[in-house]
Amino acid sequence: ERNRNGQHTDQKIYVRGVQYNFSDTLFYPNYICYAKSSNRSFSRFSISIVTLISSTFVLSNALVLECEYQLKGYWRTSTIIYHCDNGRIIFVGDPNNVTEVTLNHVGGRRNEDVEALFMKEHQNLTFLPRNINHFFPNLKAIAVTENLIEKIQQSDISVFPKLIQLALWSNRISSLDFNLFQKNPKLQTITFSYNPLQHIGYDIFDHLTELDTIDFRDTCHNIRIDGNRTRVLNELPNFARNCPPTIDMLEKQIIGGEHFEQQIAAKITSLTKDNFQLRQELAQLRQELTQLKNKELENTNEL
Repeated sequence: ERNRNGQHTDQKIYVRGVQYNFSDTLFYPNYICYAKSSNRSFSRFSISIVTLISSTFVLSNALVLECEYQLKGYWRTSTIIYHCDNGRIIFVGDPNNVTEVTLNHVGGRRNEDVEALFMKEHQNLTFLPRNINHFFPNLKAIAVTENLIEKIQQSDISVFPKLIQLALWSNRISSLDFNLFQKNPKLQTITFSYNPLQHIGYDIFDHLTELDTIDFRDTCHNIRIDGNRTRVLNELPNFARNCPPTIDMLEKQIIGGEHFEQQIAAKITSLTKDNFQLRQELAQLRQELTQLKNKELENTNEL
């Protein structure tokens, strides 16, 4: 700029943007950075702006899971495992699927060594991010607490067959569908306390032969049991009594249950077999009847 005497003064640059967050291997831009100069000179910022644009294109289609890796015990046991702590979802494109995780592992470990995922609280997550299993295939414990998750589906957790502990307390979950845990037979600890939970599918826990810890405080069945398999078994009928499934849940289970098509196919196959057998028996009876008629006709002719 020039002053009133026509002399040049220091150039004034106005920048509006958001600071980058750096990790060991990745950094995450928050999309927007505007730079404006009174003489339209961008030389001082050309490198920064090119870096910003390049980074935005690279990560524009990603849902990044940021982790703080460490060795730590389960929240209700003394077992020490390697896990992703304070997992934070960074939205930079895809709204549902994790396409990247931070790789700042400790002690030479890799993604395959991660056995637990504890998501950061109060980050307003309304769903359980998918595709995590492609990065952490050996998860045994998942905790997504004090967020805004409204629904949990079988497909969200069926990809973790080794899952032992699941904690989703303090969310907004109102129902648990039939067969929710069908693919997680090793579950020992389930926590859904402090959710507006009112409806649970019948027999949802029956196949969980190792389940000994449940926490459903401040839900339709206000109960907490720690490490007592016998007490858990005694309480299961009360879930059916206090948390009955809705009509919609029942209809969905009857019409679209996991094994519904197989059951129908089995019944049709059985009916088809029965029908075929009856046809064979009927054909045999007709043949015998024809033989009897022919024999009777022969006897008549002889007389």
